[in-house]
Amino acid sequence: MMTLSGFPRPTLPARCRPLRLFVAVVVLAGAMAGVAVTSAASVAAVSGPGCPAQSPSNSPVRASDFRVAGGLARPVVLVHGWDSNAAALADDKKTPFDKLGSLLDSTKSLVAPVRTFAFDYGADAAEWASAPRIAACLADYLRAVSAAYTTAGGDGKVLAVGNSMGGLAIGFSTNPALVANPAGSVLGGVVTIDTPFLGSPWGSTSDAQIMQDVHHGVRGMLPWPPGSDAQTCLATHAGAAGMPGGCAVPVWLPAAVPLAEIGGDITVHRQLMGVEITTTDTGGDAIVTTASSLGYTHSGSGNPPVGTAPVTYVDRCDVTTGEAEIGLAGAVGNVGNVGTSLYSAFMTLATLGDQPLNSTAQTAFAAADIVAPCSHTNIINPADDAFAAHDVTKALNVDLARLDAADALAAQPVALPQVTCPTEYVPGGVLAPLPSSLPAPASLPAGLALAYYAVANGYLRVLAPTTWKCSALVSEDGGTVLNVWPLGQQSLTQGGKVGISAENEPACVSCIYYAVCPLIKVPTLVGDYGPCLSPPPSTEQLRRYTPDVLGLLDPPRVSGDALLSGGAYPSSGTLVFHNNFGPQGAGDSNVEEIGCALPASTQNVCALSNKDFLNRYE
Repeated sequence: MMTLSGFPRPTLPARCRPLRLFVAVVVLAGAMAGVAVTSAASVAAVSGPGCPAQSPSNSPVRASDFRVAGGLARPVVLVHGWDSNAAALADDKKTPFDKLGSLLDSTKSLVAPVRTFAFDYGADAAEWASAPRIAACLADYLRAVSAAYTTAGGDGKVLAVGNSMGGLAIGFSTNPALVANPAGSVLGGVVTIDTPFLGSPWGSTSDAQIMQDVHHGVRGMLPWPPGSDAQTCLATHAGAAGMPGGCAVPVWLPAAVPLAEIGGDITVHRQLMGVEITTTDTGGDAIVTTASSLGYTHSGSGNPPVGTAPVTYVDRCDVTTGEAEIGLAGAVGNVGNVGTSLYSAFMTLATLGDQPLNSTAQTAFAAADIVAPCSHTNIINPADDAFAAHDVTKALNVDLARLDAADALAAQPVALPQVTCPTEYVPGGVLAPLPSSLPAPASLPAGLALAYYAVANGYLRVLAPTTWKCSALVSEDGGTVLNVWPLGQQSLTQGGKVGISAENEPACVSCIYYAVCPLIKVPTLVGDYGPCLSPPPSTEQLRRYTPDVLGLLDPPRVSGDALLSGGAYPSSGTLVFHNNFGPQGAGDSNVEEIGCALPASTQNVCALSNKDFLNRYE
């Protein structure tokens, strides 16, 4: 949201006014990245308006974006705050929010993989979050991400993370009175970070107006229609009480959408000549009070939906007056009176919730926002505040686990046909016929025409569309190969690279060793078989479910460890190694693997087939 800006003119000497204004611009530029703005037109509309135009800076969305080694990544949409944008530059050419997105895309701390997408409304970030260019466009973007995820084979549920005013925008995007295509039905969970549910002490102040003027030029300086000016609508309030005229009041999320709130809380340690004198819990992140960041249940009109119970996280951090002095001096270029100003400010510092904010408190909070790890400016940057990033992953893990469990329960088991594939069976003998159908996986999406394709002995089977062709081979030592491919494609037995292939190797020790090496180490065999034949390609993605169970993804035309890799399409695979090697030999060790290479239009089949294979043979 907003950051500290000016220090009241009547109480500051004239020589300090340029410093006040400069600090206001520096700090507000970082901290106000989360303030909210509302449009009068959107409030008055009988039915919600549509999105005028999406920002070209939004992350592009494709069904192929969700494909990862061994399955699908769930989408997480990141929504920035007031006076910010998804492409704003930092020292490393990325915003702190980008860094959080990169962390979520790569972390192993999540119970399931995610793919982050950034929604951008930077060109309109001086408007209240209910404005069509923000709320309606966000609603359409969330629905577009959901549709692409569904095409990829997912359940269509999207998670959203909103920083500062971005959290309010997510709520507005679900309200049919404010947007033409409400996004509530596609949201699987919401996480907010320092969102001003009850406004900010800096809202509707001259400092916020200065910041808006600086960033938006003539547009920011012109009179705004009532209820459309973001900095005005950020005034502190409780529900509709206290909201400036025309500003849309924050709305309740649908009852089925769970919420997690994260709020920063800075404690200042006053020091004199390096000796601590006293401490003050400021009750906020220097811009938004902790009570406001965790104030969702008191933010809207009336009462929240029955059963609303947000999960809350408080991210606490400490800053000393010495650290604040160094940070503020660096921001304003070592202005000589910084030390004296801060000493006076911190000696009289009160909590952020005390109003009105006087000039000395503004000075202190400005400095705290610059240097405190959990400040409004720094809390979204994992490099500054690892604890807040950990809170985000914890909140997302709750949503991910709940959604996966719901997927498993929602799909009622149904019978799928089983096709017995023509099998070249070296050992001979008469085989009993296989059942003509089997129970479907519990998490199978509705509307897909799928079947099981099995080797004649019934040991190896894969999930694939009903119209495909197949063949199988069982060797004398029990090794098995099963190939399934679409009609019109070259048979996999003749070198084709489009379809699904599965293999089992139960007896050939060297075959097992080279199938898992170097992905999985088997120390007892190194002396017998030496080094691995070749390392994995550098572009191969690996997901390790357990030490002996792997997910693989090889890009197009890269021959890697996934079966069917090297063709025109990416190959995703699963490898399951039952490692019972010991001093006496192989025991009952074996390896099973599957590979799937298909065009984008049917990639969801790969995700389903890999998941079924993993559940069946792990």
